[in-house]
Amino acid sequence: AALGACAPTPTAQPAAPQATAVEATPPVAVPGQAQPEYDLSNPKEVGKALEAEGAEVSISSWGFSGLPETHFIPRFAELTKELYGVPVKLNWVTGGVIDEAFRELPAAGKTVADIGLDVVDKEEDMFDAAMALEWYEPIDMDIYKPLLPNLTLVEEPYIFRGPQENGGDIYGAVYQGYEWLQPILRKDKVDVANYVDWTDLARPELRDKIIDYPFNDRRGHFVFAGLVNSLVKQNLVPGPTFSQEAWEGALQWWKDNDMEKQIHKWGDIGNDPTMRLMLQSGEAWAACTWGVYTRELLGTDWNKRDDVLWPFYPKSGMLADRETCSAVRRAKHPVAARILINWMLSIEFNTVGWYKEPGSTESVNRWGITESLFLVTYTGGVYQAMRDAMPDWAKPYYPEDPGSLVLKMDWKWYNQNAEWIAK
Repeated sequence: AALGACAPTPTAQPAAPQATAVEATPPVAVPGQAQPEYDLSNPKEVGKALEAEGAEVSISSWGFSGLPETHFIPRFAELTKELYGVPVKLNWVTGGVIDEAFRELPAAGKTVADIGLDVVDKEEDMFDAAMALEWYEPIDMDIYKPLLPNLTLVEEPYIFRGPQENGGDIYGAVYQGYEWLQPILRKDKVDVANYVDWTDLARPELRDKIIDYPFNDRRGHFVFAGLVNSLVKQNLVPGPTFSQEAWEGALQWWKDNDMEKQIHKWGDIGNDPTMRLMLQSGEAWAACTWGVYTRELLGTDWNKRDDVLWPFYPKSGMLADRETCSAVRRAKHPVAARILINWMLSIEFNTVGWYKEPGSTESVNRWGITESLFLVTYTGGVYQAMRDAMPDWAKPYYPEDPGSLVLKMDWKWYNQNAEWIAK
């Protein structure tokens, strides 16, 4: 049995690509493009290198609730102008381009460099697949090290290493301290004291009240993984969590508890205003989504006014899938790519300009953003100075011990079973 049998999904988004077509094994290092002939420790030389590349860089990433257009793109041009005398044009590509690339490029013998990408920012579940396709090169090749001071601060758990090449071996750098899929509840509609673990979403009061990702969407798989883990820990299905026996047992539990009738709407509340309105109006009482969108919803003006939302942290844990930046092999703009990755690992980027200076107790909102936009961006930090810079007002929106709530996916198992799960 597989998750696709749980419920019909007539309005679901198309299935995201699964990393099943490739074996998730370390690749043999292959040469990239010729290295730039500039001293990248010299800002003037960096400026020349940027001009030679065309003063442009393209990244595939997620939408950040509109921040790329309003803040990231203009700020990156300002930053590169300030540092190197050259304003670099940042192309922020969203809309499933990278998912389509995973589906179509390998069969055509092409890579993401062929569609103009310089940086890929993608959840860690796709990292092994991209490495097996030899799409990435080390971010930290010797020639680029002067451009990457923030990379040296990133703690080891957030680094993905591979074969050494030209003095570098870091192929992926996580900029999200933690990111998971979790429920959020209307605390004015239910007694939140009754909600301790994933299995509590089966309570009768949530009949026809939950918004969730569909089962033909990998995010739906990741939400379901939290439930599977909860059932294993409660000895309701056989373990281990990442086994077909556990997932088949969880599927039977889903059917036995008639969970399909708990669903009010299948979809992505993080990016669908109509679904957000369902939660705001009380038409829906619960939703499962990324942690970033949970915090953003908590920080919206209407919830700050009405105080009706409650972040549900199931005690058995939530599956983590963090955004990871990688440099594209044979990209047209390798220098600009490193500058962009370094900036995405900065305090400024991760706090969207709202942070405390070292030694200060007062945070400054340099970008003039709303609290909800801060909450959709900041995800716990990947080095201590970043955590120390976090504004004090934001601390109540984050769990005290996030590490205790992280469920780590067995990506090798998932990549091998993703197609089976989706059937």
